[in-house]
Amino acid sequence: MKKIGILTILPRNNNYGGILQGLALQNFLKDCGYNAFLIQRIANRASILFKLRQAAKKLLGGKPTSYNDRERVSVHMDAFVNKYFNPVTSIVDNSVQMKKIVAKYGFDAVVVGSDQVWRKLYNDDRKSDFFLDFVPDNTIKLSYAASFGVDKWDYTFEETQQYKKLLKRFKAVSVREESGVELCKKHLDTDAIAVVDPSLLMSRKFYENIIEKEQARQSDGNLLIYMISKSEVAGAVRNKIIQDLSCVSFSVGRTEVDQVYPPVSEWLRGFKDAEYVFTDSFHGCAFSIIFNKPFLIWGNKKTGVARYQSLLNKLGLIDRLILDEKDYNPDIWNNPIDWKRVNNIIREEKERSIKFFRDNIS
Repeated sequence: MKKIGILTILPRNNNYGGILQGLALQNFLKDCGYNAFLIQRIANRASILFKLRQAAKKLLGGKPTSYNDRERVSVHMDAFVNKYFNPVTSIVDNSVQMKKIVAKYGFDAVVVGSDQVWRKLYNDDRKSDFFLDFVPDNTIKLSYAASFGVDKWDYTFEETQQYKKLLKRFKAVSVREESGVELCKKHLDTDAIAVVDPSLLMSRKFYENIIEKEQARQSDGNLLIYMISKSEVAGAVRNKIIQDLSCVSFSVGRTEVDQVYPPVSEWLRGFKDAEYVFTDSFHGCAFSIIFNKPFLIWGNKKTGVARYQSLLNKLGLIDRLILDEKDYNPDIWNNPIDWKRVNNIIREEKERSIKFFRDNIS
């Protein structure tokens, strides 16, 4: 059985979608017959970037993240990662240690992805790791649904030359967005293909089993509002939706009082229970689709619209994306989604992904 290392923006973060896409990829690869390990690469807490972020929090009146505080707000997230990710490597927090990982675990291949592993803004202190510079030449290197997060190039000339060279060592490159295919070709002289986020590779039943196993509590309404960024305009649209649908709204995510992130199973339960969803999150969009819920996406221009557009175009659901208050038309809720057609496309994409791995890991 081939042994594969998975490098993604995990573990130990508080991103529900990020955690679940990593879990999905690991289980998908297991289902394909591989022994898939999660590489536990965390942010380098000794890096200049980390220290600057902490200093900025303090300067702006916030509280720098202490270990105890992070442990408190992330208690449910950490418990989920510890319980459901298996097998995993030891925790690594710097690039020097990463070079020892492949030899220690004897990986036949290393896969980077999914999520925004190639977005400079999020990974500037460990970006070369996400281009697999630590992996020796004789180990297969792949990317699966890697995302730049945006449709513009923000790497420097020097970084571009470095990553262009590193990608030449990859056996195959796949990205999550069509815009990523163009960025790879234009800036990195690399041919890539677009594939779906790994969360979509696992069935609805896979996630329902987690909900049932954890006995997640029932949600408090029927209109799920899951917004990552605060926006007065998005808030106005939200209020219109609540009025138009005459629904009881509820949200999933950390509480305002103690800032503790609820269990992952409760986040999933929110999508299962909802009759409708309004979100600005890519994975909020993905899980609305997985659970076949009528949804509307608020395109967050600050965090990158390309992420939504690629998936929605692929599934023929681009009318579910709005970028401004004037784009909202309440008639959208009377336009039923053809879930049979959508689910068939996802099944076809899953077969493409199976073929991608079988063709490149032999």
